[in-house]
This record gives sequence, structure tokens and C-alpha cells, in this order.
Amino acid sequence: MRGEYLVAARTRLTASLDAMKSRAWILPLVVMLFALGGPNEVSAGLPASPLKSTVCELGQAARSAPQTYVDVTGARLELSEHWSVITDDRCPRRFIFLEYIKGGPSLDFCDLNFGCPANTWDYRITADFIGLFYRPAKGAARLRLKFMRNAVKTRF
Repeated sequence: MRGEYLVAARTRLTASLDAMKSRAWILPLVVMLFALGGPNEVSAGLPASPLKSTVCELGQAARSAPQTYVDVTGARLELSEHWSVITDDRCPRRFIFLEYIKGGPSLDFCDLNFGCPANTWDYRITADFIGLFYRPAKGAARLRLKFMRNAVKTRF
């Protein structure tokens, strides 16, 4: 009786091990797909022209909304040691965090010639920010910055 039990248990164990081996190729495939679609890349399937919007409008977006290619017009840049955000004086309590993407501008904005990092304490920097907007289920809205244009620096 004991021998029959051991044979049956061994047969079940080998069958489940064989089933796991036959599906072992799935894990590397899933890991590779997640690595390709990482947060630091912009997909090639972007629309020809971004959707025009403002910080005020995007700040009201629903949580977990799908990514949208947007042109945030007339936004004000604010920098800190740890983050970069865009704001709008018309809705002072709304802001959008900026995220770096491969091929996009550096988030210290040294290439603007407004100081390095860009001086937002003594100057007001406004521009149009173009990129992928999303709002996670938790946390603030985010814009994966592809490029910016019409940057203007004015003294406070």
C-alpha cells in the first residue's frame, strides 16, 4: 500500500514538473515585454498633432485615465532639487510633475540658457510642454516630457 502511494505521488510530481517546464519560456517573454515598454520611452504610434490643453484642464483628469499625447500651453515651470513641475496661475493648487523620457530634454533645463539648473526663483519661465500625460491611480498627474517650445523668461 505504501509503495503504491509513493508511485502515485511521484507520478503527480513529475507530471506537474513537466507542465512547469513546458511553460518556462513565458516568464522571460513577459520580462522582455515589460522592459521594452518601460516608462522612459515614447511609443512610435503617437498622433501627428498633440491635443491642446492647460494645466487646469489636465489637473481635473480622472485617475487611471489612459495616456494622452498633449500640448500643455502657457504653463509655468517650477524646479526643486527633487522634482520639476508645471503650474498655471489660473488654478494655483493644480500641478503636473514632469518625467524624463529618452530623447526628451534634460529636466534641469540647462539647454534653455536660463541658468543651470534653470533659475525659477528669480525668473518666471513659461512655455508649451509637449509629451505623454497620464494620471496614476494614486498620486499627482504626470507628463513624460518629449519637448518644449516657446520658452519665455521674465524677471519677477
